[in-house]
Amino acid sequence: MRIIAAFMLVLSLTACEYEPPADYCADLLDFRTLLRLDAAEICEEYAATTTTRPPPTTTTVVPTPTTSVPPQDICDQVHGVSAGTMVWCPTVAVNLAKWAALTLDNLQWNMDIIDCETGRTGDPRSQNPTSSAAGLYQFIDTWRDARALKYLGRPVVSWYDGPDNIAVGVGLFVDKGASHWPNCGRR
Repeated sequence: MRIIAAFMLVLSLTACEYEPPADYCADLLDFRTLLRLDAAEICEEYAATTTTRPPPTTTTVVPTPTTSVPPQDICDQVHGVSAGTMVWCPTVAVNLAKWAALTLDNLQWNMDIIDCETGRTGDPRSQNPTSSAAGLYQFIDTWRDARALKYLGRPVVSWYDGPDNIAVGVGLFVDKGASHWPNCGRR
């Protein structure tokens, strides 16, 4: 009898989670007298001891555009990177400003990452010969789309597009630091 009662309790709890069909409730009421269980009380007790988890959500961290323009001479203070990489300095500075993270240190760090990841060329079409890593910040296929949605707010048409690659790279840098680039992000 206890096994049947335990089985019916499980069935009653299952009925609490879903909208049960009408004939199920009728069957449950018939068994209720047999088991001396009140289905409504079981459901109330179950609901009181259970928390409902909200469905997972995707958080987009796209910054609000700002009207602040970085100082023109901040790129003049960046040192040690190739001329090809320096072409991207104003774009990196504007993106750091959008995140309210424009400091000379952050700008230098991002320029160093781009310089290192592209083999000191600053070529947005840079491709790692041994992986799917591509672009100025060398993002791999596995995470490209998710990062674009999170930090840019839309998919990237081409990861060889310098401004889009920079927007995502700067967003990741501001959000997670330089640890994403284990070889080029170290100082």
